[in-house]
Amino acid sequence: MILSLLRLLLTIGIAFLVGKLVSKIKLPSILGWLITGMVLGPHAMSLMNQQLLDAQWYQTCISWSAALA
Repeated sequence: MILSLLRLLLTIGIAFLVGKLVSKIKLPSILGWLITGMVLGPHAMSLMNQQLLDAQWYQTCISWSAALA
């Protein structure tokens, strides 16, 4: 579980940095986040694998963040 959490935090950090880099060339940051998700997601480099996406604690966090939005 700790490794999964570290992978998640690493992916979020990379997405944030790529978003900042993309915004430097006058494009929306969300584009950088989407590109990062495609590259690091379960269908490419698999840094965020399907096991992490199916974990109960991850699903709970997603539910809470959707309720707050």
